[in-house]
Amino acid sequence: VMEQDCHLFISDSPQFMDKTMVVIGMVRDSEKDIIATLQQLDEVSCIFKKIVFIFYESNSKDNTPYVLEDWNEMYLDGKHCDHFRYNPLSNASITMSKDEKALIDSHRPILVKKIVFHDFVDVRGKNRIVRFIIFRNMLLEKIRSVTSELGMTGFDYVMMIDLDIREFDAKSLFRDLSDSPYSIICSNGLFKLEIMRDTFASIMTNGTWLYTYHSLYDHHFKDLLYWPYDRYQPMNSCFGGLAIYKDTKALLDSKCEYEILEDLKSEWEYAEVYKNKTGKERAWPSQRSWFLESKYREPLIELVTMFYNANLKVGKERRKICEHLAYHYCLRANGYDL
Repeated sequence: VMEQDCHLFISDSPQFMDKTMVVIGMVRDSEKDIIATLQQLDEVSCIFKKIVFIFYESNSKDNTPYVLEDWNEMYLDGKHCDHFRYNPLSNASITMSKDEKALIDSHRPILVKKIVFHDFVDVRGKNRIVRFIIFRNMLLEKIRSVTSELGMTGFDYVMMIDLDIREFDAKSLFRDLSDSPYSIICSNGLFKLEIMRDTFASIMTNGTWLYTYHSLYDHHFKDLLYWPYDRYQPMNSCFGGLAIYKDTKALLDSKCEYEILEDLKSEWEYAEVYKNKTGKERAWPSQRSWFLESKYREPLIELVTMFYNANLKVGKERRKICEHLAYHYCLRANGYDL
């Protein structure tokens, strides 16, 4: 693969030059991995009118905070985009009209970077998934405050990214985003043959995992490796280390949050017991009203039960069910599709 094939040029995606994006992510102890990711995000920044980066760093023991601090001061004037205007492997600079070329030649993004070191958040003793839930909800709230701070009504897109994913195919990502009929698109998560990132975040529309091979659970769940051949694979949930959501105003107005599914299941079971004993409906939080719809609730309860049984067989709780499931099922109940 030639180096030019790995870069994203403004001429590859001129349709985003009048769009805005906010990129949110979190990272810990990943000094060796984040540099490649940050370099690609610098290229991504060039194709947008305005782009805001909001990253949380979580008490790293290596040099991750220093890498982020250095990056936080780089390229704020957007001059790095002069290197990424025209793809040398295409003839865009020849086939484009004079007006189109003038737009690309003069384009320079507005960049805002915010690195938040959240060592003030006490997550000691909390399960890994619970920590993710806390931090992802903090990131969503940060989008709301930054939007207000910048005097905007919202961003056209929000990219949620795990900063340790290293390289990703940025050129294909934004080509697919431009053409996508879906309001959410996710990475397929493949980073080694038959090894998937965020395995349990990817639920197909038939309710099964897209990739269910896992070293811990391979004796408890039926093995399945399904590789979609279509350009887009409809999903009930997905992530794979990177996802892009359209329209942050709609996203935040949905009131959807990351939830501990095991707790949701327990609350639902308690509500059922309360109703049987008293004949009354127990009050249910409005932001969780989506869970009252059986088509979203029942598949998730089934998955939680499956995880519980798997953990029971190994004698202890090895992990909680993926945090993305509750969030994406809530978004689907609010009109989003993946």
